[in-house]
Amino acid sequence: MYQTNEELIAAVMGALGFLMMVSLVLAIIMIVAYWKIFTKFGEPGWKALIPFYNTYILYKYSWNPTMFWAVLIAVFVSVVLSMFGGALSALAGLINLAIWVAGIIQFYKLSKCFGHGVPFTLGLLFFNPIFMLILGFGDDQYLGVQ
Repeated sequence: MYQTNEELIAAVMGALGFLMMVSLVLAIIMIVAYWKIFTKFGEPGWKALIPFYNTYILYKYSWNPTMFWAVLIAVFVSVVLSMFGGALSALAGLINLAIWVAGIIQFYKLSKCFGHGVPFTLGLLFFNPIFMLILGFGDDQYLGVQ
């Protein structure tokens, strides 16, 4: 398929460049969506630019900021446990499952605070950038923590 190593390297670099561009576009879309959602919360949009803090704000207005800290600590513990292998690695897997479930609950809470239900939650889960833009630019009003 490839005549030389240079052709293979060029193909791999092209694929990586494409993936980087897609990632950059998705990151910009998410920043714009968060910015608009935060303004609906009554928060300044610039808070969408700060990693971790933007997630904290999302938890604050849709669920509970304490849950943000619980999930963050669980991620840290899971990473540490996964380094040791064996039974501790299995425990890390269970913690990852709990983190995943907490993420789904977070999407549900976010959809509820804008007056949506389970179908919108599934949209947030599987097509997150699109549904975050719908929350940000749609006519939905923030109803508060439900």
